[in-house]
Amino acid sequence: MRIAEPAKRRVLERGTSDHQTACEREAVKLSLENLLTFPWIAEKVADQRLTLTGMMFDIRSGVLQILQPDGSFAAV
Repeated sequence: MRIAEPAKRRVLERGTSDHQTACEREAVKLSLENLLTFPWIAEKVADQRLTLTGMMFDIRSGVLQILQPDGSFAAV
């Protein structure tokens, strides 16, 4: 779980009230950032041969959310 530590720090710095959901969303963003550290992935994204999409499934509500360009999440 150490890999998600930066996501937790981001949430705590913002002072978000729903820490669990905020951490889950930040972990999705962090995962996308981590994928871009692999040169073969970053190259394909830059050449538009690969698109990365962040999504989060809320098992409590059954809602699938997709990461928007502005960093927010919206139900699919």
